Amino acid sequence: MRSNIRREGIIFVIMFCVIGASVASAYNHESLSQTNPLTMRSILYVGGDGPGNYTTIQDAVDDAIDGDTIIVYSGIYYEDQVIVDKAILIQGAGWETTIIDGGDALLTETGLLRIIADGDVLLQGFTIRNAGGPSGYGSGDNKLNIGVAVFSSAPDVTYTITSNRIIGTQNPNDDYDWGFYAISGGQENIIFSYNIVTETGCNNIVVEKTTGSTDLCFNVLDAGCWGIDPVYYMTYGGTDIITTQMVRNNTIDVGTGINPGGATNNKVTGIGFSSAYLGCTGTLDSGKYTDIIITGNSIMNVKEWRRGIALDNFAWDDGSAGEILNAHILNNVISGVSDNPTSFGIRLSGLVSNTNIQGNEVTGCDMSFWGRTGYYGGSTAYPGATNVHFNCFLGNSEGFVWEGPTILNAENNWWGDPSGPHHPDNPDGLGDNVSGSVDFSPWLYYYGPETSLPEVSITSPTKGYVTINIFGGLFTCKFKFFSTFAIGKIKVSVNASDPQSGIDRVEFYIDDVLKATVTTPPYEWIWAERGFFFPYTLKVIAYDLAGNSNADSMKVWKIW
Repeated sequence: MRSNIRREGIIFVIMFCVIGASVASAYNHESLSQTNPLTMRSILYVGGDGPGNYTTIQDAVDDAIDGDTIIVYSGIYYEDQVIVDKAILIQGAGWETTIIDGGDALLTETGLLRIIADGDVLLQGFTIRNAGGPSGYGSGDNKLNIGVAVFSSAPDVTYTITSNRIIGTQNPNDDYDWGFYAISGGQENIIFSYNIVTETGCNNIVVEKTTGSTDLCFNVLDAGCWGIDPVYYMTYGGTDIITTQMVRNNTIDVGTGINPGGATNNKVTGIGFSSAYLGCTGTLDSGKYTDIIITGNSIMNVKEWRRGIALDNFAWDDGSAGEILNAHILNNVISGVSDNPTSFGIRLSGLVSNTNIQGNEVTGCDMSFWGRTGYYGGSTAYPGATNVHFNCFLGNSEGFVWEGPTILNAENNWWGDPSGPHHPDNPDGLGDNVSGSVDFSPWLYYYGPETSLPEVSITSPTKGYVTINIFGGLFTCKFKFFSTFAIGKIKVSVNASDPQSGIDRVEFYIDDVLKATVTTPPYEWIWAERGFFFPYTLKVIAYDLAGNSNADSMKVWKIW
């Protein structure tokens, strides 16, 4: 009897707890603060119909603690500024319906969204428009208008800004109107992804002396309503940036804006990095980059005074104070719509060392590539150890321009025609022009998807013949026989060709054991190992530059 009472009591307590928890959960739905049972953090709601929900994002941020999540329902939120000083997640309902409108307010600090937390922050799902700012900046509304500004004095902090739309002031006279700004001297890591930035009076994105890593990826950007660099990085004042700065898989239209260009106006470069930046202002300066990756971007509408990618070292003299080192410019598509000066695909200026330019497609510009001395302070520096391979340069009027004193390695590129580039060393070339000391041979004979395998055949030893080479070559002969025999050391010769991408290498095998690899014609190998009158399988494999392969083989009876 006592046991049954105890069991029924336990069941009653469990049911009471479950019912109580359910009631509490229902009561708190869409309310002021809901505890996440997994993290013991709170979820705060802004907008919506829940009792006690916040009406402003800033009020929710003020009440949040590190680790909290703020959910913002669809609506227009008129807030002069939202300052995020805690490690939190702020999630909108999507940029199409969740709008933060700054009303062009006069602020004491820049940034409609100003992120300054000493911990990780994620901002997602908003349209950010009508940013105000501090006064005293340029023409237009005389403010420093910035949609999202970030700064952390703490290292190992990551700010993720993703899936937002940032709209500028839509005034081409607002020359201090930026979409996203990494404030000078910050140490945060930045992930800026899947955003749309448009209609800015100045740059879409500015990263100034940020020492943390950056990853700008999968964004849709343009040159704004005036016309200036969509993505601009700078360092100066002795700040060396040694972390990875990555700009990848963005779609960038450099053709927007009313900027007429010319010598007196800004030029527009889709993605630009400037080291020792103050060198361009008449000040001796320093500051380096050592790890830049620019890959997979599509830069379109390159026209007169518009450009693709530029790495510029503004340091004076020998350029060592602003060296840009180990940059990779890979697999970008840069499409020109005018070959008038001075449009270009890729430019390196000053001491820019160990740059790998590979897999890019540059078409319809004035210059596909331009390597030149630094611009300022009597610079004597040129890019060094630059490698330009497996790119497509097509329909660029002035073409590939190298002004440096050393030979530039630009082998294995497609120049628009199987005859190769036009150059004094290749006067019959019908492809793009090449000027300067450039090693452009061999070049690619084809560009596009591979439609055939390489052709390969063994020409020596001759099938069905006896080949004799003994006594150090004093006695050699060859005569027809019922099978293929080799006596002594013999030369294995191969014909290999590929009409599209060209031959990369030929490998020589005996009984499936690799014996030699030859990368340039003639494709030959001396088979010097002694044989024991045994049928060996001689096989050769030719690889083209696209990675395709084809093989030829024969049985050879070999002795000595």
